[in-house]
Amino acid sequence: MAAPPAYLAQDLWMALGLPIEQFSDYYERNRWANTWSNLLAAVRDLAGREICWKPAGQGERCVLSKGHMGPCYGASDVGFTESLPRPEKKR
Repeated sequence: MAAPPAYLAQDLWMALGLPIEQFSDYYERNRWANTWSNLLAAVRDLAGREICWKPAGQGERCVLSKGHMGPCYGASDVGFTESLPRPEKKR
């Protein structure tokens, strides 16, 4: 199955006010799945999502959304990825 077109992620990137000149390099390093996941996490944060933070084993706290179903997962369970750049300042 092919990844969706990059312009879908680029559109959300711009809507979040992220520096457009950094999109291509970020996308090349992180590919579709990680880029899209990080963009949606930024949207969830803007929408007021709260993180569970319950103990998740191995000395970690849960990184899933508060009220999730099923077990808690720490960062080592779900993996790590490159953070999004800071949004540009509004002019």
